[in-house]
Amino acid sequence: MKKNILAAIMLVVFSGAAKAQLLDSFSSNIVDLTVPFVDVDDEDAGFRSHLPAFYIGPNFLAEKGSVNAFSGIPQMEGKGMELGFTLCDKGIAFNEANTVGLSLGLQITRNRFQFNRNNYWTTTPAGGPCLAVSSQDIEKGIMRYWSLRCPVSLEIQSFAQKDIFVSVGAELEYRFGGVSKYKDADGKKHKETNDLNLETLGANALVQVGYGDFSVIVRYALTPLVKDLGYNSVANVPTAQAELYPISISLGFGF
Repeated sequence: MKKNILAAIMLVVFSGAAKAQLLDSFSSNIVDLTVPFVDVDDEDAGFRSHLPAFYIGPNFLAEKGSVNAFSGIPQMEGKGMELGFTLCDKGIAFNEANTVGLSLGLQITRNRFQFNRNNYWTTTPAGGPCLAVSSQDIEKGIMRYWSLRCPVSLEIQSFAQKDIFVSVGAELEYRFGGVSKYKDADGKKHKETNDLNLETLGANALVQVGYGDFSVIVRYALTPLVKDLGYNSVANVPTAQAELYPISISLGFGF
């Protein structure tokens, strides 16, 4: 501090190049003195939730207890997709080292499934959901819905600027805005129905592994997606029943 005061007095006496040189010295001393006392951001200092700012990845529909796409539903492999954003999140530490804690938040997600040629999602005359085979030439069928998710996970992380972390937990899901469409041979889209007969409330198992602001996220539905699904070989005539469970593998990115 004494050096700074002395430099200020010298600036009054000298001018020109000498004044500019002393001004640079004065500024450098101030920076050197103040940098060590800059406050560290609370988020970096404490336990930080690693829920991603956004995530994207393929999804598919499986039978209960399976990790493979359900063969009874002709899905276009690799074409299903989910895209989600974290609206808010919070980390709660369980220890003083801030390496173990609870991670929770609120997310919104767009879920999209795509079916093979001439297959589309519709409803039976009785009002139940059904994957039908069209008599006309259809390029692809698309089913889409939105969901609000509330993930709660136990997270273990290293205490570093670019930390390694692993989290395991579950999430509740509220599903809404469902719609079924198909694209004809001419490329024109048609809306089939808004009634997908979705199970409005659902639950998922959740595993996330990452480093810094990058992560891999796996979700497995613990509850079925739709009520009383029928799948068939003739439109609107269900021949069997199945429970479908969405599975996704996403890449998460933070900022």
